[in-house]
Amino acid sequence: MTDLEKLFKLKNDKSYFTKVYEEHREYSLNFMRKMNNDFDLIKDIYQDAVIVLYENSRNPNFQLTCSIQTYINSICRNQLLNKYKEQSRFLTTNEDFDSTINDWYDQEYNDIKEEKINALEIALKKLKEAGGNCYEILTRYFYQKQSMDEIAVEMNYSNGDNVKNQKSRCQKKIKELVL
Repeated sequence: MTDLEKLFKLKNDKSYFTKVYEEHREYSLNFMRKMNNDFDLIKDIYQDAVIVLYENSRNPNFQLTCSIQTYINSICRNQLLNKYKEQSRFLTTNEDFDSTINDWYDQEYNDIKEEKINALEIALKKLKEAGGNCYEILTRYFYQKQSMDEIAVEMNYSNGDNVKNQKSRCQKKIKELVL
């Protein structure tokens, strides 16, 4: 039986609700266990998701554009994310944060970051001096935020996929120059 047939049967036969519930239960619970170990929570979320499916199936404008399993998992995932958002609102407060404290790690991180930026600038300079299209492709993509298709048109490439391949080669080349 296809998912559309199951949905039609669910819509017209309330007793089929239990069949759909049991058929998709284990897969959805295992799916959610990867994100949360609270079995009671994921069980409640799963029950809510199947109810949402049932209620939506009764709506004449509802169209299922994926499998029933995917639809239920999407609802479950979104519900879990909403729970995480609710919990995170209560976990941190600005009172716990003291902005006057300087950490030695921050300075070390900034030093490393500055070294990497300097190395990247040197590598870009070497790319520019070496000629070719690498410098122009990378600056257009990263600094000017142009899409692959825009770069292809402006630099006379046949399509964006060719630019993407060339960009990948250029990135490998710049890694060699930096390391």
